[in-house]
Amino acid sequence: MKQNAIILAGGKGTRLWPLSRENYPKQFVEFKDGLSLFQIAIKRVLSVFNVKNIYIIAQDNHKFTIYNQIDFLPGLGSIKKKFLKENIIFEPISKSTLPAILLSMKFIEDKSGLLDDDIIYIFPSDHIIEPLDKFESSIKKAGPLAREGKI
Repeated sequence: MKQNAIILAGGKGTRLWPLSRENYPKQFVEFKDGLSLFQIAIKRVLSVFNVKNIYIIAQDNHKFTIYNQIDFLPGLGSIKKKFLKENIIFEPISKSTLPAILLSMKFIEDKSGLLDDDIIYIFPSDHIIEPLDKFESSIKKAGPLAREGKI
């Protein structure tokens, strides 16, 4: 059984205007401690999941922003950066959350296979979730519940 994390990094850039815009939505704006919400989301998910099982889905027009945000994430070694970059799914056309999740699951299935007992966690990249230890505790509690068939 694998636990896979999907980070949703799409967006239209309308909610934090004028700081965010279509080509630079709010999750990429520097927000806290010199990091963007996207970078904070990566660090948060890395605290619980194996980097090989972390997937990012974003719009194709954010490709270079995503790569740069990963490259400039402090404390992240080159091997982790490599795995994160290999697990990016770029949507050719933004179609909202559910299609993004389905495309991500298809990508995971094609890349490494999905078994019936694998668990998929979905995380937005534009939230601050604190404190981190409570997030980690919640994820650890969620796994057994998911294995029981609960969402």
